[in-house]
Amino acid sequence: MNSKKGAGNFLLDLFFPNRCPFCDEFIPWNKFACDKCYSEILWTDEYVCKKCGKDSCICDTGLNYDLCYTAAYYKGNVKEAILGLKVKNALNFADIAAEVICYKMAIDGVDKKIDYIVPVPMTKEKQRLRGYNQAQEFGRSISRIIKASVRTDILFKNDSDVDQHELSAEERKENVKNLYYFKYNDEITGKTILLCDDVLTTGSTADKCSELLKECGAEMVIVAAAATTSLIL
Repeated sequence: MNSKKGAGNFLLDLFFPNRCPFCDEFIPWNKFACDKCYSEILWTDEYVCKKCGKDSCICDTGLNYDLCYTAAYYKGNVKEAILGLKVKNALNFADIAAEVICYKMAIDGVDKKIDYIVPVPMTKEKQRLRGYNQAQEFGRSISRIIKASVRTDILFKNDSDVDQHELSAEERKENVKNLYYFKYNDEITGKTILLCDDVLTTGSTADKCSELLKECGAEMVIVAAAATTSLIL
């Protein structure tokens, strides 16, 4: 899965040389990462629950999402890749994670059931300053594979002075209650939605966004996270 396809990537490399999302070294145009870094990725395995996306199951908390697919553990070089995805627009890791997750969904026959892809939203101001939403870019990488449309007109995020990653698990649950909102769209009524984010930590954000999507009429919400934190490793 460490290979790109298409002449477009070759031409793009002429102007914007391809770099490894982990070590930032130059790599061939048709690679997602250098071989060394790729071999060091800690992929999620059979110990990660397919319902909640955690290796220490949280299903008994009562989740609003129905399934969860993750690509790698938020450990080692994956942390650096996620940081690059957040601040440097290093999209190769989004493509790597998308390939892995789409492969897993295809094995389960889930990929063909997805009607729309919805990224976890950022505030308008933060997205303006950053220039992009990494969850949206991850969703686009998945969209290129399964051909489902990315929808950014359903979920939205209110302005907040506090970032979720700065809070404890209990504080996240409380803070997220009024952080997101939806604009009703009858096009998703009865549909299966793939909710995308870069990292699944406590699951509070994914759970709240899934709750809102179901309030908006979605029948099923599947979460796709490029990485998930671990309590076992």
